[in-house]
Amino acid sequence: MSCNHCNDKFGFFNKELGCANCGLSLCGKCLPHKWQSLGKICRTCYPKLLQNDPKTEPTFSPPDRFLKRLEKPLITIYKSNCSNIDLQLAKRLEKLKETPKISDSEIRQRLAKLKEGRSLNNTESATKTSKSEQEQVDALLEQLSSEPKLEENRSESPELPWCVLCNSDAEFRCLDCGGDLYCGQCNAEGHKEWGETGHKAEPYERTK
Repeated sequence: MSCNHCNDKFGFFNKELGCANCGLSLCGKCLPHKWQSLGKICRTCYPKLLQNDPKTEPTFSPPDRFLKRLEKPLITIYKSNCSNIDLQLAKRLEKLKETPKISDSEIRQRLAKLKEGRSLNNTESATKTSKSEQEQVDALLEQLSSEPKLEENRSESPELPWCVLCNSDAEFRCLDCGGDLYCGQCNAEGHKEWGETGHKAEPYERTK
C-alpha cells in the first residue's frame, strides 16, 4: 500500500492515514491542513472547503451499493458461502429475535417454581434414605434374634500339682488360703511368717 498522492509506501515510520473529507488513504505529509471538527484534510480538499460554507458536510459519501448492503442482514449477504450448520444457526438466531422478551416477574415466578420442585425432591429423597436405613436396622435385628445363641464352653484348666511358692511337688492343700497347694517346708514357714499358723491344711494326693 502507498499514498494516493505521493506514492510513498506505508511502513513503520510512514503510517497510513486518511483524509476526513474524501476518505483517501494518505501519508502524514499529504495531510498538512486541519479543518475544524473534521480533522486532517488533504491539499485537494482544502480549497474546496474554503470555497464552500465552513459548516458544510464532507463531500465524500459512500456508494449506494454499500448502503444497500448495510440495510440487508449479513446472513443474506453470505448465504451462498455458508454451510448447512451456519444456515441452521442463522435460522435459530432469527427465531430468537422474533420470540417475545420475558419480563422480570415471569423469570422470578419460574425460579420460585424451580426452587419449590427442588425442595420437594430433597424431602422425598431424605424420607427414602431414612426409611431404607430403618429397614436395614430392622433386618439386622431380626437376623441377630434368629441366630442360635452360642453356649460358651469354658474349659477349666487342670490343676498343677506344684507348690505355689517354690514350684516343688505339693504335699498339702491349705483350705483357708483358697485351696492353694504347698510343699511341707513352705506350708510351715510361710504360714508362720504370715502369722497364719491357725490355717487348716489337708494332705494333697496327686491325681493320676
